[in-house]
Amino acid sequence: FMQDHNEWLKFAFEDLKAAKKLISGEDPLIGSATFHTQQCAEKSLKGFLAYSGAPLRRIHDLTALVSFCKKIDAEFLDIESEAASLNPYLCQTRYPEDSFLMVDLTTAYISIDQAEKIYDLVMSKIIF
Repeated sequence: FMQDHNEWLKFAFEDLKAAKKLISGEDPLIGSATFHTQQCAEKSLKGFLAYSGAPLRRIHDLTALVSFCKKIDAEFLDIESEAASLNPYLCQTRYPEDSFLMVDLTTAYISIDQAEKIYDLVMSKIIF
Protein backbone atom coordinates (compact mmCIF):
# COMPACT_ATOMS: atom_id res chain seq x y z
CA PHE A 1 0.00 0.00 0.00
CA MET A 2 1.56 3.24 -1.22
CA GLN A 3 3.30 5.07 1.66
CA ASP A 4 5.15 7.90 -0.11
CA HIS A 5 3.24 11.13 0.48
CA ASN A 6 4.63 12.68 -2.70
CA GLU A 7 3.08 9.90 -4.78
CA TRP A 8 -0.30 10.34 -3.09
CA LEU A 9 -0.20 14.10 -3.69
CA LYS A 10 0.87 13.72 -7.31
CA PHE A 11 -2.14 11.48 -7.93
CA ALA A 12 -4.41 13.84 -5.98
CA PHE A 13 -3.34 16.80 -8.12
CA GLU A 14 -3.92 14.77 -11.29
CA ASP A 15 -7.46 13.95 -10.12
CA LEU A 16 -8.10 17.64 -9.46
CA LYS A 17 -6.87 18.54 -12.96
CA ALA A 18 -8.98 15.76 -14.47
CA ALA A 19 -12.12 17.04 -12.72
CA LYS A 20 -11.52 20.53 -14.09
CA LYS A 21 -10.95 19.26 -17.63
CA LEU A 22 -13.98 17.01 -17.55
CA ILE A 23 -16.39 19.89 -16.97
CA SER A 24 -14.78 22.32 -19.38
CA GLY A 25 -15.92 22.67 -22.95
CA GLU A 26 -19.10 21.85 -24.82
CA ASP A 27 -19.92 18.43 -23.37
CA PRO A 28 -19.16 18.35 -19.62
CA LEU A 29 -18.80 14.92 -18.01
CA ILE A 30 -20.23 15.83 -14.64
CA GLY A 31 -20.40 12.39 -13.01
CA SER A 32 -16.82 11.60 -13.93
CA ALA A 33 -15.67 15.02 -12.74
CA THR A 34 -17.28 14.65 -9.33
CA PHE A 35 -15.79 11.14 -8.98
CA HIS A 36 -12.36 12.71 -9.48
CA THR A 37 -13.07 15.34 -6.81
CA GLN A 38 -13.70 12.56 -4.29
CA GLN A 39 -10.51 10.85 -5.45
CA CYS A 40 -8.51 14.07 -5.08
CA ALA A 41 -9.73 14.50 -1.52
CA GLU A 42 -9.08 10.87 -0.60
CA LYS A 43 -5.55 10.85 -2.00
CA SER A 44 -4.77 14.24 -0.44
CA LEU A 45 -5.82 13.01 3.01
CA LYS A 46 -3.90 9.75 2.58
CA GLY A 47 -0.90 11.83 1.49
CA PHE A 48 -1.09 13.80 4.72
CA LEU A 49 -1.37 10.61 6.76
CA ALA A 50 1.62 9.10 4.92
CA TYR A 51 3.62 12.29 5.48
CA SER A 52 2.74 12.17 9.18
CA GLY A 53 3.80 8.54 9.49
CA ALA A 54 0.27 7.44 10.38
CA PRO A 55 -0.84 3.94 9.39
CA LEU A 56 -2.70 3.89 6.09
CA ARG A 57 -5.88 1.87 5.84
CA ARG A 58 -7.64 0.71 2.70
CA ILE A 59 -10.70 2.88 3.23
CA HIS A 60 -12.40 5.42 1.03
CA ASP A 61 -14.58 7.18 3.61
CA LEU A 62 -13.46 10.80 3.61
CA THR A 63 -15.04 11.58 6.98
CA ALA A 64 -13.08 8.73 8.58
CA LEU A 65 -9.87 9.92 6.90
CA VAL A 66 -10.47 13.46 8.15
CA SER A 67 -10.98 12.13 11.68
CA PHE A 68 -7.57 10.38 11.49
CA CYS A 69 -6.01 13.63 10.23
CA LYS A 70 -7.68 15.67 13.02
CA LYS A 71 -5.88 13.53 15.60
CA ILE A 72 -2.61 14.77 14.11
CA ASP A 73 -3.63 18.37 13.32
CA ALA A 74 -6.79 20.07 14.63
CA GLU A 75 -6.96 22.36 11.58
CA PHE A 76 -8.48 19.43 9.67
CA LEU A 77 -11.71 20.31 11.51
CA ASP A 78 -12.00 23.08 8.91
CA ILE A 79 -12.60 20.61 6.05
CA GLU A 80 -15.08 18.23 7.69
CA SER A 81 -18.06 19.59 5.76
CA GLU A 82 -16.19 19.44 2.44
CA ALA A 83 -15.20 15.84 3.07
CA ALA A 84 -18.77 14.87 3.99
CA SER A 85 -20.07 16.61 0.87
CA LEU A 86 -17.61 14.81 -1.46
CA ASN A 87 -18.00 11.39 0.18
CA PRO A 88 -20.99 10.18 -1.92
CA TYR A 89 -19.22 10.79 -5.23
CA LEU A 90 -17.07 7.66 -4.91
CA CYS A 91 -19.88 5.27 -5.88
CA GLN A 92 -22.98 7.27 -6.62
CA THR A 93 -21.56 8.72 -9.81
CA ARG A 94 -19.89 5.51 -11.03
CA TYR A 95 -22.46 2.72 -11.14
CA PRO A 96 -26.00 2.71 -12.56
CA GLU A 97 -27.58 1.14 -9.47
CA ASP A 98 -26.05 3.90 -7.32
CA SER A 99 -26.73 6.78 -9.70
CA PHE A 100 -29.71 8.24 -7.83
CA LEU A 101 -27.40 11.16 -7.10
CA MET A 102 -27.82 13.44 -10.10
CA VAL A 103 -25.26 16.19 -10.01
CA ASP A 104 -25.56 19.37 -12.04
CA LEU A 105 -22.77 21.56 -13.39
CA THR A 106 -22.99 24.05 -10.51
CA THR A 107 -22.59 21.23 -7.99
CA ALA A 108 -19.61 19.93 -9.97
CA TYR A 109 -17.91 23.33 -9.72
CA ILE A 110 -18.61 23.41 -5.99
CA SER A 111 -17.14 19.92 -5.60
CA ILE A 112 -13.99 21.05 -7.38
CA ASP A 113 -13.67 23.98 -4.96
CA GLN A 114 -14.18 21.61 -2.03
CA ALA A 115 -11.56 19.14 -3.29
CA GLU A 116 -9.14 21.99 -3.92
CA LYS A 117 -9.66 23.29 -0.37
CA ILE A 118 -8.76 19.85 1.02
CA TYR A 119 -5.77 19.52 -1.32
CA ASP A 120 -4.54 23.03 -0.44
CA LEU A 121 -4.84 22.39 3.30
CA VAL A 122 -2.77 19.23 2.97
CA MET A 123 -0.17 20.99 0.82
CA SER A 124 0.10 23.76 3.43
CA LYS A 125 1.07 21.11 6.00
CA ILE A 126 3.78 19.44 3.91
CA ILE A 127 7.30 20.75 4.25
CA PHE A 128 9.26 20.18 1.07
